Amino acid sequence: MPEFGSKRVQTKLPSVACEKGVPALIRASRVLDAVVASDQPLTVSDLARRLSLPKSTVHGLCGTLVDLGLLARRSGNSFLIGPHVMRWANAFLAQRISSINSISALCEVTSADVTQISRAIGTDARIGPRFLNPGIGYGGSCFPKDVRALIRQARQFRLQPRILDAVDRTNEAQKLRLYDAVRRRFGRDLRGRAFGVWGLAFKPNTDDMRDATSVILIRKLIEAGARVRAYDPVASKTARKSLPGEWFRSGA
Repeated sequence: MPEFGSKRVQTKLPSVACEKGVPALIRASRVLDAVVASDQPLTVSDLARRLSLPKSTVHGLCGTLVDLGLLARRSGNSFLIGPHVMRWANAFLAQRISSINSISALCEVTSADVTQISRAIGTDARIGPRFLNPGIGYGGSCFPKDVRALIRQARQFRLQPRILDAVDRTNEAQKLRLYDAVRRRFGRDLRGRAFGVWGLAFKPNTDDMRDATSVILIRKLIEAGARVRAYDPVASKTARKSLPGEWFRSGA
């Protein structure tokens, strides 16, 4: 997949404008908007009907957007958000998570209720309520990878991605906040203590353990001498396959 800004994409963009004209670019943006606004893949027929455009025109525009990485083609000639758009979207959502976690840290030292603040922020129509739940940092296979990919790409173009850097640093620090709270409450030596961890995957209702922040917490607790009883209604079996066996012998 070419990076947005690469030579392949840079040469593709002007060719679209020159060969098909500015109106074609406007139609392409309408196609992209329609796919982004949909919760499921759309076929050429779906897009043609929604945009009142000929199927042949939509098919050609979709092909161009796929070449640019802005759309991805699925079986059955349907299309969904492409890797470039998904990467930017994931980075933006990661920013929301790090922002609410930063607010949560301030709430903790000022005795404010971050849940109420998050709910109030979410009522703003310009913002909305999604991805505003404070926690111990985002994980998974997408958000960390996409944020860091954009950071690297920006630096390749001699830009300083200060916001993305802050998002990444905030998330890494957030992964340790719950363990730091345990240490403040019980001290550094946790031998003889048992802790329950509810939830192992990087998000609810999945067995995906990739970059799960729970792993960092459990590792820290065990290193400090604690016993851990962990459970996830979906990911427990996957966790036993992917985590060190000695963790489970120690009670995890």
